[in-house]
Amino acid sequence: MAFQIGKISVSWATLFTIAGLTILIGLGSWQIQRMSWKEDVLATINKEYERDPYSNPISKERLMTLPDDPEELVFERGTISGRFLNEKDVAIISRTYEGNPGYHIITPFQLKDGSVILVNRGWASISYDKRRNREEFYHDEYTILSGVLRLPEKANLFVPENSPSKDKWYQLNVDEIGQAKGIKELSPYVFYVENDINQTTVIPVPFAKRWQPNNNHAQYAMMWYLLGGALVIIHIFRFMRPRFMKEPHAEGEYEEPGLREEEY
Repeated sequence: MAFQIGKISVSWATLFTIAGLTILIGLGSWQIQRMSWKEDVLATINKEYERDPYSNPISKERLMTLPDDPEELVFERGTISGRFLNEKDVAIISRTYEGNPGYHIITPFQLKDGSVILVNRGWASISYDKRRNREEFYHDEYTILSGVLRLPEKANLFVPENSPSKDKWYQLNVDEIGQAKGIKELSPYVFYVENDINQTTVIPVPFAKRWQPNNNHAQYAMMWYLLGGALVIIHIFRFMRPRFMKEPHAEGEYEEPGLREEEY
């Protein structure tokens, strides 16, 4: 015998509530695990910022051992040595510095061993949209760059797609830049410059912003747990409480309001 409220069987509602609660608790617990993982990542990043970058030269061999999975969040502070391939640079649109619009200048950089990695040289104002204007800060001599090595962050859904044929770049996509510029072997990592020993101009402004990935997992976990609690409360007041609220029906009998026996 099963009771119904309207057209919904209490037993079915209970089953769906248990299933939903199991899913929500699972999502909350997963966020707790992610929070622990993210805290370890943040601790590693803070430790890297305490390191003297000149004590950690980064070579091709080191780049080849790094994972290309964005979930790994590899972050390494050090130096790279080589020269810029200025003729293959790109300007990423819609980047600001102290409220001023401009670009991030991304230039392929050839290491001493011949391998190539993209370098974010930093911010330049909108007057540097043309390559001929960027020649002002070009230099192709051997140099040493200090900075941080990491995978570029994925663009959100509101960022337009790149248009390589028009040399219009809205997001830092390593594969697309490599194909457009004819670079066959390009590391998936990007080196974000803090200092270039041979730069004599103010522009580009080095991208030295301290990278700190968001750690909102505690809030997400609380959200899933609260949704689970709300689901239980709704189920109790909608389906369980009426079964225990009985109204007088006849002498010695009670009728449960809103409930009827399912016919078989």
